[in-house]
Amino acid sequence: MSTCSSPPLRYSPPPPPTPPPPKIYWNGSSQLAREFIENSVQAHEQNQRKQADGVGNSVPRLIDLVANRLAATADLDTIQTTLNAIAPAILQNNIHQWHALPYTIMRRTLLRLFYEGAQEGTEWEHSTSDETHNKIDEWILQNEKHLNNSTSDWQRGLVTLDDADHVFPDYVLTKFRRTIRRPDSLPGFTILSLATQTSIAIQPSTAAFAESFSLISQGLLKNLDWSNLFTAGGIVLASLTLQTLYDAPTWCRNSDIDIYVYGLSPTEANKKIRHIFDTFTANLPPGTRTFAVRNTKTVTFYAKYPLRRIQVILKLVKSPREVLLNFDLDICAMGWDGSKLWMLPRAARALETGANVFTMNLIYGHYLAERRETQPQRVFKYAGRGYGLRFLPSYIASLRNSAAPQDLERIAEDTEYQTRDWLVRTFGYPSESFCISIFPGYPLSGFAALMRPTILWGMGRARELLVNETYWSTSSYEDRPAHKSDPEFPWNKNFTITGYLTHIHECNAKETTAWILSDPERLERHGVHSLDGFEIADAVQRLSGAPTIELLLHPQYDLRLPVILPCNFVLYANELVAQAQALAGLHPCKILEPAVPDRELVGRSDEEQEGLFVWRITPEMMWQRLDRRVDEVFEVLQAFRRTNGHLGEEMLQAGRFRDELLKAETRRRQDSEFESFGRWVGRSPPALRELPRREEFGSDVSDSDSESD
Repeated sequence: MSTCSSPPLRYSPPPPPTPPPPKIYWNGSSQLAREFIENSVQAHEQNQRKQADGVGNSVPRLIDLVANRLAATADLDTIQTTLNAIAPAILQNNIHQWHALPYTIMRRTLLRLFYEGAQEGTEWEHSTSDETHNKIDEWILQNEKHLNNSTSDWQRGLVTLDDADHVFPDYVLTKFRRTIRRPDSLPGFTILSLATQTSIAIQPSTAAFAESFSLISQGLLKNLDWSNLFTAGGIVLASLTLQTLYDAPTWCRNSDIDIYVYGLSPTEANKKIRHIFDTFTANLPPGTRTFAVRNTKTVTFYAKYPLRRIQVILKLVKSPREVLLNFDLDICAMGWDGSKLWMLPRAARALETGANVFTMNLIYGHYLAERRETQPQRVFKYAGRGYGLRFLPSYIASLRNSAAPQDLERIAEDTEYQTRDWLVRTFGYPSESFCISIFPGYPLSGFAALMRPTILWGMGRARELLVNETYWSTSSYEDRPAHKSDPEFPWNKNFTITGYLTHIHECNAKETTAWILSDPERLERHGVHSLDGFEIADAVQRLSGAPTIELLLHPQYDLRLPVILPCNFVLYANELVAQAQALAGLHPCKILEPAVPDRELVGRSDEEQEGLFVWRITPEMMWQRLDRRVDEVFEVLQAFRRTNGHLGEEMLQAGRFRDELLKAETRRRQDSEFESFGRWVGRSPPALRELPRREEFGSDVSDSDSESD
């Protein structure tokens, strides 16, 4: 009997071991980030000490020391009495050098000298001469440095409506309005001035302004406790210039009411936010639904259109003066504290002249610094409201006297010729509406780049073309404009809370989806294996919204932002923020934790090993300027997030991150004003393409009516 044996079993060789996850080398980005933070904090502390010591670049004259000492220590009546006792000839030769004087006293003294000279028949420069205008404008620039450095009462040096007779010397006053007549001409070079009027009417008194503000704010702030609160910006300008409710300018119909909290801790500030929300809801029509939205810059309260939105700016400041000093455009540097209107001297001057004065702060200002940079849409928006952009004679002269002389007017003329020629050759002047953002590049990157949309804007104003003045392009440096909860969602008659909730959900899902589409393999290495990214989808919350403020400030609604960065830096950032939290009396908590549960990444000693983390921002940590160290850590985390926007280009990420920090460093670097101006003017704009693609024409503009003031 034969036996049949089974064939021998065949064993497959064991599979090769799974290769360890490849390391993504950041080329020292963690160390670079730490150095950036430490250097920035050190530079800030040195600057604070310098301001406190009053260090200057030159040795002042004795008479200037005495005048500035008087301005800093004496009450206003004593200052004015002392100046009245000084011989007119001495005042005429020196008052423009006394930059610490309050603006109202300086203007009052100039007015007195002019009238006394006229009565006595002595010749003195006319109050409307170019030389006088130039001295006033240059004085204001220097005076603002003193306001930035001053530790005195925040009200000192600011302008109120009670000072209007002196700061607006050419006026007609009636019971209902004060009409300020503007100069026929101003020295320097002005652009975007075609909408500027020859005069402007403002409220004649503080009482009239209060009534106007109540009307334009729709009574939503009735019974508000204004202590430690200040509203500023476009809504205040609208209230100042409103004559009747029916005459309200169209540009302010959708304006938010921006409110700042000052002089409080984060815990106290959050109590104030609750009070603002309670006041807002109490003043709404019965049965009106409310909604509160939070992002990294603001908390915004919504009801129903057209009731105004109230927006709390998440920046802890010491005083209203600090709020005003941070404004980019001169005309916006005015605010209301519930009892008085306050203006910086440059805001009062902008009302008087119809122009914002250009400085390099508009280009390189930093949101953590005394004055933030502007955005193109704000420049053109306020040009449409009647406020152009003016380059002072000193800036123009600096170009002629530099090593490589430049001519501002010549550059403007050449750019106009090139721009008009390109428009004709490319479009043949079609009848469709153009958007002023059709040109390549960022318009504030240089003077010629700015002149291109300026020329098109002027052609629209002159009715040579149909031009949509909405400028939707923003700086690539910022994630979003600083003062918008979400500018992409339209605020108009079609607004619904349900629709906004859907929009918030889509925004929160958008980033994760984009990452998965760009580089799913890289996310797999961090524990995200699903096609929809469900492992982290619920953890991501770029925007949060809730029907009440109590819910919005609940931990469930904390902002949670995904970020891929070196694990080594996470240790450093969490520790540094914990130190700041302890110093502020807050409970220490980690701001960075692994995005996928059960993946313990923090603690690896490898400098370059990266991880996927969630950056959590609690209600206590949402306030800027709590501690400079926290601000700088957040700045670096935003730089990492911008670098993550190119997730699939791993080999380039270290260079991109370095570029992001370089941009931030450039924005806060204190170079010579005129040297920076010369480089900015001399920068060539991107080449104009002969046949741009239709999507680059910029004729299709978002239908969103929501825009920042």
